[in-house]
Amino acid sequence: MSRHVWSVVVLGIVLAGSFRAIAQEQIGTFEQISVGATAAGLAAATTNPTGRTQMNVCHVQADQTVRWRADGTAPTSTAGASLTPTSDPIVLPNNAVARRFRVISTSASNATVNVTCYP
Repeated sequence: MSRHVWSVVVLGIVLAGSFRAIAQEQIGTFEQISVGATAAGLAAATTNPTGRTQMNVCHVQADQTVRWRADGTAPTSTAGASLTPTSDPIVLPNNAVARRFRVISTSASNATVNVTCYP
């Protein structure tokens, strides 16, 4: 093959690797938390996945009413902001707020909280 063809092949390989790395950086994370009578937060891997860009915006939804706080203090079943199944999703606007997020169920049964985060 000519030198020109080899240059094109090498360039294609380099660009393909770069696009793959960029695409992986844009992949979000997802965590499903079963929340009961004890407040829970997000796993570190949800907000700061190993080997990837930290997550900066998270959206939170619940299948039943929960209470939440994002100041690092645990909510109780009667204190904290309310999130219901019909509420708009909570938006945690940055990584620091997402790491301080805590949630608890308001009833005797566990609630499922779905959290999707993006870089």
